[in-house]
Amino acid sequence: MPHRTRNIIIIVLTGVVLLTLAGLVCYLNSRTFKGKLKAKADLTLSNVLGREFTIDSASVQLPMNIVLHGLKLASDDSLKNGMLLEVPLIKVVIHPWISLTKGRIAINQVGVYGAQARLVRHPDGSWNFSDLFKPDPA
Repeated sequence: MPHRTRNIIIIVLTGVVLLTLAGLVCYLNSRTFKGKLKAKADLTLSNVLGREFTIDSASVQLPMNIVLHGLKLASDDSLKNGMLLEVPLIKVVIHPWISLTKGRIAINQVGVYGAQARLVRHPDGSWNFSDLFKPDPA
C-alpha cells in the first residue's frame, strides 16, 4: 500500500474517532443523559435502601467522574417525615479499564462533601436509620 493511501486512511480514521469522542462528550453533557442518570440513581437507590432517595442533579465529568448534587435520604419511609442524610456533593471516580473489560461500572473512589446526618431516636428506642442495616440471613 503506498504511503499516501495509508496516510489518508490514518487521517480519516483519526477524524472518525475524534468525531465519535466529541459526540460522546456532547451526549454525556446533554439534559437527556443527565435526566436518565438522575432517574436511574433515584430509582435504584430508593429500591436498595427501602426509603425515598432523591438527587437534585447528576452529571458526568471527563475523564470518568460521576457527580451527584443535592442528595437527600428520607429519615423513615418518606422525605415528608424528614431527612436522615443530606449531601450537597458526591463525586464518584470510575475506573475506566476495569469498567470496559468487565462490562459494568467499577468504582475507584467516592468523595462525599458537606454531608449532614440527622439521627433521631424514636419513642420505642429504635433509631431512624435502624432498618438500613439488615441482619445477615442465618
